[in-house]
Amino acid sequence: QKAVIATRFSGIEEQIVNGESGLIVGNNEQSIVDGLASLLKDPDLVLRLAKSPLQPAVLDDSEKVESIERLIQGQEKNDRD
Repeated sequence: QKAVIATRFSGIEEQIVNGESGLIVGNNEQSIVDGLASLLKDPDLVLRLAKSPLQPAVLDDSEKVESIERLIQGQEKNDRD
């Protein structure tokens, strides 16, 4: 099982609940190191994050890719019309 760690960027809070379905850290080297260190020091945190019911949706890029493909196809159709 894997825990998710992500850097803070626009929209990440809609994908990950910080401390529940993953860790959200600052978008800099020290924050990433600190986040990884917290996972290494706390195996219970890793297990809790890995078992989150939100995990499959966060990790499944196929749904996101399909959504983007549908948007592109819709745009291409609109361009032809």
